[in-house]
Amino acid sequence: MSLRRSLATWAARPCRCGLCMSEPGLSPVPGPGRGRYGPLRAYLAARDGGEVRMTFAVPYVDSEVTAAVAARAEALGYQTAKLVRLIEELNDSYRQGNTYAAHALLRAVLDHIPPLLGCGDFPAVVSSQRWSRTDSSYVRKLRDFRLQANDVLHRPISRKADLLGLDDMPPRIWINRLLQECTDRVQRDYRPASWQRACVLTGSAPSPWQYRCHGSAHCPA
Repeated sequence: MSLRRSLATWAARPCRCGLCMSEPGLSPVPGPGRGRYGPLRAYLAARDGGEVRMTFAVPYVDSEVTAAVAARAEALGYQTAKLVRLIEELNDSYRQGNTYAAHALLRAVLDHIPPLLGCGDFPAVVSSQRWSRTDSSYVRKLRDFRLQANDVLHRPISRKADLLGLDDMPPRIWINRLLQECTDRVQRDYRPASWQRACVLTGSAPSPWQYRCHGSAHCPA
């Protein structure tokens, strides 16, 4: 067979979709999904044998973003060892393709956000801050993701197949932009609650050394 004929035969063959693995005019390959790439994993597993896991080379949370958030939190008197460790474990789980661990750890990281913005919980982060249109969409979607994380943490064993996959994680740009905004807003706007109480009691802003208040004369705590 000539090279030209071989190329023509190759080009005329049915092409499979990279996600659903179906050929034109045919229904998608049946079977449990487990995320957007579930059918692709099932196809590769059937072809090569064994389970196919999704892994990613890039960290879920950028290292520079992590360092900036930790530095600002420490400047405000927060202990950051737990937050940094959670982000490190999140990145490691994301690289290794550990779906459930990545979901649970992202939920834990999100729970550390409200204090950095002077909020009591994550819904307050969404509603009480002035976000750009794009960042507002990111933050709202991260709020909704908390329900998905609850699925990982609280749904018990059942006879139904679990359809959650690592590719169901929110895009990494969402959490990176939120953490960047935390750093910027802390630098511009944030004052601890003790600073605000001192303003009410004294009628003026306290000096910087009173920001980290541990029973000072101006702090009723």
